[in-house]
Amino acid sequence: MNKESYLPKVYLHRWLCTIMLLTISLLTVTATSTYYYKVTATATPNGYGKVYVSRTSTNNPPYQASRTIENSLDYVGKPTLNFKFYAQAEDENYIFSHWASGSANGTPVSTSTSFNTDLEISGTSSSSPTTYSYYAVFIAQQGLIKVRSADESKGSVNINNPNNIENDEVTLTANPDVTNGVLFLGWKKNNEDGSNDGYYSKDNPLVLTAGSDTKGTYYAYFSNPAEKTYIRLQNKKTGRFLCIYGNQQATEHERTIQGSTKQDGFTFTNSLKLIAKDEAQGNPATVFLRTGNPSGSGVTIGGDLTAHGVSYKTHLAKSNNYALTMVNTDKGVRIYTTFTYSGVTFSSYLCDEGGSTQYAVMKSFGEGVDESATYWSLYTLDESNTEGAFGANAKAKYTKKGKYYTTMYTDFPYKLLDGVNAYYLTIPEGGMEELEEEFDRHNVVFMQVTGGKVPANMAVILECPVVQNDINSTSIVTNRLQPLTETVAPIVDQGLNFLKGYISLNNRKETNNKKRMYVLSADPNNGVLGFYHSTAANMTPNKAYLLAPEVSDEEEAYYAKELTFSFGFPEENTENQETNGIELSELMVDEDDSMPVYNLNGSKVAEGKAAEKMLRPGVYVKKGKKFVVK
Repeated sequence: MNKESYLPKVYLHRWLCTIMLLTISLLTVTATSTYYYKVTATATPNGYGKVYVSRTSTNNPPYQASRTIENSLDYVGKPTLNFKFYAQAEDENYIFSHWASGSANGTPVSTSTSFNTDLEISGTSSSSPTTYSYYAVFIAQQGLIKVRSADESKGSVNINNPNNIENDEVTLTANPDVTNGVLFLGWKKNNEDGSNDGYYSKDNPLVLTAGSDTKGTYYAYFSNPAEKTYIRLQNKKTGRFLCIYGNQQATEHERTIQGSTKQDGFTFTNSLKLIAKDEAQGNPATVFLRTGNPSGSGVTIGGDLTAHGVSYKTHLAKSNNYALTMVNTDKGVRIYTTFTYSGVTFSSYLCDEGGSTQYAVMKSFGEGVDESATYWSLYTLDESNTEGAFGANAKAKYTKKGKYYTTMYTDFPYKLLDGVNAYYLTIPEGGMEELEEEFDRHNVVFMQVTGGKVPANMAVILECPVVQNDINSTSIVTNRLQPLTETVAPIVDQGLNFLKGYISLNNRKETNNKKRMYVLSADPNNGVLGFYHSTAANMTPNKAYLLAPEVSDEEEAYYAKELTFSFGFPEENTENQETNGIELSELMVDEDDSMPVYNLNGSKVAEGKAAEKMLRPGVYVKKGKKFVVK
């Protein structure tokens, strides 16, 4: 055999060996093993509580003194499975304290009656499965004051001093299932005969002093789970709020599952954005409508989040496969979606990776996500809640007469709380024809929104007490707007409200028509609050702007000049207070003595000191106040 014919055969042999080794390695990597596990939940002390454990959530778990799951599954690599635990007190003299791992005296892992945890399974023999044991620890209530939940599927309770004696301070805390939109309604105290006299208090927490007057068992009552609830989400690690911007489909995300690369559509593009806390208060994009199937046990199944009229599912390339699950845990709410391959379900968690990353992502723990970044504070936006509240823009500095003013435009209706008022700009009786014919700006008035509820897609000016305008404070502001799931009937024809607004989706921008668009601001020269021509190229989303009626080029210069006005309350104008209307002619504020003078019909009758001296006897208006010429 010559050298030339030998070398190719040698290289061919080596090449075949390499292929065989790679094949063996690949088969080894992708080989499926059978894994065995045994998970047990036990109530302790025996007889005072019951428990349940499951791999799936359930509305009405069949509680038992002890419950064990034994099973096996085929899997590539070591599987990590999620288990859900439930506990329920059986004796009013005992209360649930915590879940402990390993033994009744083991490490506390949760103080919630229902919690979930991921457990790694490594046992490959049926005789030695991976074993986990959790204990629901119940403690005796031997004090004068005791506490119970009226329905533990809706919420749990805590007492700081279960063995309280006379004159002890006792704190009772109710923990509603916020994941499912459950609200705390109040405490009812049972009398010795078992009756109650209605709600004792709606404070949460409730602080009492133990004594003969307060002795008894206090039951926490909760609302039914809500299928639709407005919420806000703040990441526990970074403090940033989640919001929706844009409406772009997600780009496909490749990950290795069971030795194969699969596309699962979990990467969002310019959609789920993260913004700082101080920028989030007055931002409607941070307000989500949560939908789904409440389990009544701290878990929402088949959920979705919608903001700006766009849902989470619309951002996914495979939206039908990725409904959200929301689970309430001691560390915060976890939001995840699942992907099933070869009969094995994988979870990807909504997380904020922090740093310069501006957008939320969905990742599995195998992809290096920090577990702490997957926990969120979920704030249910109801009338009693102040933490994480949504409200008027607390940065607004447009102040006048003890008030501050800002504007708002949302695609959901809301209720005005904390003394906040809302106004829209329209024309009184006489209609648009009269306005166009006479071109009389003095017929345009601010009208107050009556009933305290603002319909969806209605641009308004919000008036808030100035004492709440502390942008340097870290406390929760109280100029709240409570989003409503109910429909609020339109107050005025949208065409007759000169205040407009828009929602920012698909990177849409509202171009500023400088002939017609005015924004609420303060005059830099004199600080007078009013609507002035905007110098920005585009209007700010979710804010209201004044859209003046379309006029001819000849009229535009005059109209623009005349439309600059201030906003406030004429202190002596009782007629307008009675009609809830504020005429613009009576809102002009100027330190110049040459301020125009108007008659009570709103027509300008004089301008300048010389002209003012020639006024006939009568009642006139100047600087927003009436004066009499005799």
